[in-house]
Amino acid sequence: MHGTDSWDAQLVAPSLESFWKCVVLFREIARNRANPVQLEMNPPADEEINAFLNGLHRLCDGNETAISFWVVQAEIGMESES
Repeated sequence: MHGTDSWDAQLVAPSLESFWKCVVLFREIARNRANPVQLEMNPPADEEINAFLNGLHRLCDGNETAISFWVVQAEIGMESES
């Protein structure tokens, strides 16, 4: 639900297969980080962030809108991108 205003739907993956692969990537980076306290106690290493971002770029065909969706869900910054 989004209220009475209109909105423009955006793809978060170019295909259903890519979407599920993005979910797998997300599950990997979210492991032991199920909430903000766990995330603060166990922040992802740079290598994990880079692997996540590289995987997203590959799976989302470089679509920055789609990549941003997953990055926001993982609560990591785009500035970590290499």
